[in-house]
Amino acid sequence: MPTQPRLPNDTSLGWVKLRVADRERSLRFYRDVLGYQVDLPDDSTARLRPAAGRPAHFVLSELPGAIPRPQRSTGLYHTAILLPHRRELARIIRRLVDAGWPIGGA
Repeated sequence: MPTQPRLPNDTSLGWVKLRVADRERSLRFYRDVLGYQVDLPDDSTARLRPAAGRPAHFVLSELPGAIPRPQRSTGLYHTAILLPHRRELARIIRRLVDAGWPIGGA
């Protein structure tokens, strides 16, 4: 029987690049609701980090006038952010609710 392929233990995932129609609107979500720290290297890009000196989780690239993809097309469907404690998740959920962002489930 063939050996199951395995990734090295120190494998990690790099940042996720998202194309957005409105960088400022997206920053209001990632920065003001989720709490990401933001680097703005130019007028259309934003790097989102959990803390100063940490690698970026997301890079936003603004494409003015971009339209949302149809529901059944390819693209990023789901990503997860692992938080250290459930109380951190509760704080973020409270900020989502307070800011009026919709919450859905799988």
